[in-house]
Amino acid sequence: MSTLMALYTQAPYWVWLATAGLFVVLTLVTGVRSLVWPVLAAVAVAALDLFGLHLPPTAEVALFLALTTLAFIVPRWMTTPHSAKVPGMDVRRMSGGGKPHEMGTVDRTSRLVGRIGRTTSEFANGVGRVWIEGAEWAAELESGEDGVPPEAPVRVTRVVGGVRLQVQGLDR
Repeated sequence: MSTLMALYTQAPYWVWLATAGLFVVLTLVTGVRSLVWPVLAAVAVAALDLFGLHLPPTAEVALFLALTTLAFIVPRWMTTPHSAKVPGMDVRRMSGGGKPHEMGTVDRTSRLVGRIGRTTSEFANGVGRVWIEGAEWAAELESGEDGVPPEAPVRVTRVVGGVRLQVQGLDR
């Protein structure tokens, strides 16, 4: 411990650069990218020491902790979308072009509106199944349409209940 204190009194910036190096190694070993913030905070304190602004050791530790804490909090606070702060709506979970629903869920079927697919079997009573974008979906025909034969092209006109597609037959 006395060796570390002797090194700190002669060249305090080396202690902070060693601290930064330790966090770099931890970042590389664990893969936790957020450990880069203590690295930057230690480099900032080392730069202060290097440029001649010598603070007491407790003040430097407090500055290191404050910079690390701010570096964790401020970017998250600034990049959080306003709508993510609204209860029941989480924009960060909206991937795949879906629209947000209540309680943070996302409707991924709304992106299918306007897409063209093929029927997988004959529709009975206006209800059947269609193949669109590599998946089979439950579907119903728009009102007033007759049955659609198997392998016939259809276009999605809307989504009913979040899981069933409403389709219209296309002329071949």
